[in-house]
Amino acid sequence: QSVDEIFTAYRNLEPEVLVLDVVLAGQNVVTTLRKGFPGIRIVMSYEPIHAQRVLPALAHGALDAVKKPFDGSDLFDALWHAVQVEPGSFDETKRRTGRIRLELPVEFRGSAAGLFARGVQGKVGDLSSEGLCLRTDRELEPGEKVRLRIQLGEDIGEVHLKAFVANRRETDGTLKEYGLEFRDLADRVKKRIESYLLEHLSGMTDHPSRPEE
Repeated sequence: QSVDEIFTAYRNLEPEVLVLDVVLAGQNVVTTLRKGFPGIRIVMSYEPIHAQRVLPALAHGALDAVKKPFDGSDLFDALWHAVQVEPGSFDETKRRTGRIRLELPVEFRGSAAGLFARGVQGKVGDLSSEGLCLRTDRELEPGEKVRLRIQLGEDIGEVHLKAFVANRRETDGTLKEYGLEFRDLADRVKKRIESYLLEHLSGMTDHPSRPEE
């Protein structure tokens, strides 16, 4: 019922994952919790009317978000994703916006393939207005420039993006995962991505809410 209860309960119970209501968290609770408990794993819970508060909480260190009333499979996926993260490994200072886990098809072309190479298909594993996780069976090199084309539903339409490979993520699956950061992103495109993320959080998009693991 109060912020003080959050700190007391976490200190006494030491849970693997804290599910925290986004309204109760306000603007500073996630940051304060992470300073007091560096190994904390936080999943935000929210009602669609408060979807706009979720992205800042994710940028400040929350690992995932799940909509209320809870759907059993969505809640399980969010908790499963959170416990896979090594305690203390998330560095919010490297990220200014929250990334939302979702799955979207994407067509992309890496610069190493040549100027006239055909686009290949991949998957988006998470998305923000600053970058995304790209899943593909193709090899990409850190620093490599990439051009992407993503369909963000009928209302927002298709976006064309330029990015570079910031890192490669270790996976147990057949697809490789790369962290991409957008470059030269126009404000109007950024706003279209942010609008799509808010629609997604509110449950207004028709794409699957969780990627296949």
